[in-house]
Amino acid sequence: MGPLAVLLTAGRRSQRVRAEAVASLNWEITVAILLAVATALAPFGPVAPVLAFVTVVLSVGFHVYAALTVARGGRFTYPGALPFIS
Repeated sequence: MGPLAVLLTAGRRSQRVRAEAVASLNWEITVAILLAVATALAPFGPVAPVLAFVTVVLSVGFHVYAALTVARGGRFTYPGALPFIS
């Protein structure tokens, strides 16, 4: 919800903020899909908790790294994020 709120508020005033919010929102949508897949795979063994754990750890790590990179004036591209919103 955070990236969407930024996109709809500050993203209208700054193209750079919009680009970073779109990248983060696309990553969040990708994470939601991965977690849905993990939930669907739950009855089939231990792969679901591992997938969910790895997804959450990567998501938190990417968000922290992205925040530090953008705060220093850089740009961050989330690896593996599906481009739902442009």
